Amino acid sequence: MSSVRYALAICGICVGGAVGLLSIVLDRHLAGLPTSVICLSGLALGLLLIVFTRFWEPAQALEIFALVLIGMPMPYLLFAIHGAPLPWLGLEGIGLVLFGSMGWGGLRGSPRLVALGWALHSVWDVGLHWVGPGARYTVHWYPVVCLCADLSIAVYVACVYMWPGDRQSAVRLPTR
Repeated sequence: MSSVRYALAICGICVGGAVGLLSIVLDRHLAGLPTSVICLSGLALGLLLIVFTRFWEPAQALEIFALVLIGMPMPYLLFAIHGAPLPWLGLEGIGLVLFGSMGWGGLRGSPRLVALGWALHSVWDVGLHWVGPGARYTVHWYPVVCLCADLSIAVYVACVYMWPGDRQSAVRLPTR
């Protein structure tokens, strides 16, 4: 794995951290938004990332999805640092390792791990941070935004990289 990929993975984590800090700052300003608007915002963010990756070669686009997946747990870790009891930091650290590992697998050319990581992150969003006990310390609107973005990207990666309708048009990724 090249040093450039290591640096990009670290950048993914830093961007995730920045998103978490920004979410904490914006929380009081976004408190009254209806869930439908929040969900549409998440879909828009997911579609924005999808459109952005269309300017890259398929293998590079998969790497972009993988790098973003690596940084996805950082906002939740920062939410826990901001307002959760100490044991929750460990649980959020497990999320960072879990989703970081799936993203790392994507950097090694595994679209299945990337699609699975994005799909499982939506379960993490809802089960732990929206309706679960993590809702006590999580910015209230963030899991809904994340859920909608996660699912749109998971479906896109699965359809484009794993299950194209015509097997002849399947995206061919270089083996590493």
